Amino acid sequence: MQLWDVRLVHREPNVDQITGSVISGARGSGARFFDCYYKENTAIGKLSFLAAHIVLTAGRFQWDMIRGLDIVLFRRGEYHELSEEEKEPLHRRSKELNETIRTRLFAE
Repeated sequence: MQLWDVRLVHREPNVDQITGSVISGARGSGARFFDCYYKENTAIGKLSFLAAHIVLTAGRFQWDMIRGLDIVLFRRGEYHELSEEEKEPLHRRSKELNETIRTRLFAE
C-alpha cells in the first residue's frame, strides 16, 4: 500500500508520495496533536480512522474552514469516494473516542 497527496490546482494535478505522516492546513489546530499516534509501516486501511479522527476533531475547532469529511480510496488505478453511509462508522468512532477521552480526563 502507498499513500499519496493529490491536489488539483486549476485542474492540474500535483501529486506527491507520502512516506511518513503529513498534516496540511492550519498549524494552530489542536487536532494536530493526534498525529503523534502515527506509526510507520502501518497499513493504509488501519490509518483511515486516525486520519478521519484528525479531520473531524479539527472541524470542531475550525468549523469555518472544515465542513465535513471526504475520503477517496484509490486501488489499482480506480478510485472510490466513500458515501455518507460508509463514513458513518468513522464519525461514530470519532465521537466515541472523544467521549472516552473526556470521561477518563475527569474520572475520579
